[in-house]
Amino acid sequence: MPKRPTLALERLRASIGRSTGSAGTTRVPPPGLLAAKVQQRLRYVRRLLDGRKTLAQHRQLLVAGGWLAVLLACLHFDLGDREAAEVSRDLGFQFGTEAGHQELVAWSYELLAWFALVDGRYHDTVAFGQTGLELAPATSAGVQLAVQQAKAWSRLGDRREAEVAMRTAAGALARLPVPSNPEHHFVFDPPKLSFYAATCYTWLGELDRAEEHAQDVVSQCLEVPGLVRWPVRLAENRVDLGLIAVRRDQPDQAADLGRQALDSERKSGSTLGRVAELDAALMTNYAEIPETRDLHERYLVARRSLIEGTPP
Repeated sequence: MPKRPTLALERLRASIGRSTGSAGTTRVPPPGLLAAKVQQRLRYVRRLLDGRKTLAQHRQLLVAGGWLAVLLACLHFDLGDREAAEVSRDLGFQFGTEAGHQELVAWSYELLAWFALVDGRYHDTVAFGQTGLELAPATSAGVQLAVQQAKAWSRLGDRREAEVAMRTAAGALARLPVPSNPEHHFVFDPPKLSFYAATCYTWLGELDRAEEHAQDVVSQCLEVPGLVRWPVRLAENRVDLGLIAVRRDQPDQAADLGRQALDSERKSGSTLGRVAELDAALMTNYAEIPETRDLHERYLVARRSLIEGTPP
């Protein structure tokens, strides 16, 4: 451990705050560059853990390493590296368990729930969500876990269970203090609930309710002229609006919304996954129109760029 371990920890916490503080905004490097920075800091934590330190400093380092590991798992998953995401997730679980940090462990279960949701293992998502909720119900992780359950139930077409899960999320969120840094990746800010509600209601076929939530999020993202506050949310709720347009037999509008999502200043693997959903809906129902073919080609370029790690 350095001669001034307290200063080293303070600097480490500050750097972690910068990494997690705007992960969904345009104010940080692209996911690949951010992942490299997070890996560098995680290696630094491991070096400190091998050095001399007090018991209190040891726990602080475990917690710091845990936050870095779960963030790295998110970044790897968004970059399409599933194996690396799972390794980082496991490390976050290990550090959180050793530190006795319930919320960190809960976030590691949230990652499992997310992975399962993307895989289409919706009952696994519900089960992982329940395990994490029991660990840290009155936290941002608890809110996110309940939302993941709501998304899984929506995919299964179970409106009642989806709404129960959304009420659980809303109840947990209401008990949390107003976040001082709502941009923080591991802080669930109130507007985020409408973002997820829009997707859930889209999947459930509740088009009017989905549109209301999605338009609310779009307005929040664009309320400051010339600034997109949450580009990932904006892109993915535009996909929801696009899916609604498909259901309403408005393919031109749907394709345009898909193009806007692909043109986002900050895309993630999850965004491309949502665009893939819209692309499939258009190709199934409106493959003959030029707007659909144009979106399809743009989507293929963006997907290839993500896989190869090159600019689109």
